[in-house]
Amino acid sequence: LQSPLFSYITDIGYQLFGFNVITSRLPSIIFSSFSILVIYLITQEVFGDSKTALLASFLFAVSRYAILNNLEPDITAFFFTLLSIFFFIKFMKGNKRYIYLSAITLSLAILSKVIAFLVIPAYVIFYFVYVYLYSNEIILIRKKEGRIIVDKKVLLSFVYCILLVLLVVSPVIIHNYLTYKETGIT
Repeated sequence: LQSPLFSYITDIGYQLFGFNVITSRLPSIIFSSFSILVIYLITQEVFGDSKTALLASFLFAVSRYAILNNLEPDITAFFFTLLSIFFFIKFMKGNKRYIYLSAITLSLAILSKVIAFLVIPAYVIFYFVYVYLYSNEIILIRKKEGRIIVDKKVLLSFVYCILLVLLVVSPVIIHNYLTYKETGIT
């Protein structure tokens, strides 16, 4: 079960608009279009410059990747991954509520394409590098008076996010585990 979310979205399109070629490609076209907007928002958030954000969005809109992969679940996973990155950047800039939106959208990306799991190690590395370089209010571990102190609020937020991702993604993991166990494929 590679990408149940993409399959469900495509099936909803079939129910609404009938079974045809345009309907089968419509979710990818929509998510590709929204990806352009999210790239604009990410670039605006990181660089604070609308001209740079417009250029980045334009380059994605005309990129070979976006055009060629407009037929597969890749672009849906790409959209949700980008949205998760946008929310993660907002979280890193100090708005703690965005970590949950980042976890939910990353879960949706994983449900679209399992390879989106690879973003999680990047988040962990980026978090520690960012905290080391810019030391701000979302520090998980502090050293105070020779003692190491763990911020329980930040730790609890991370634990909730992990549980949220596992809850959303668990049907795919369980389905794959049971299928491979039953068929004997390893």
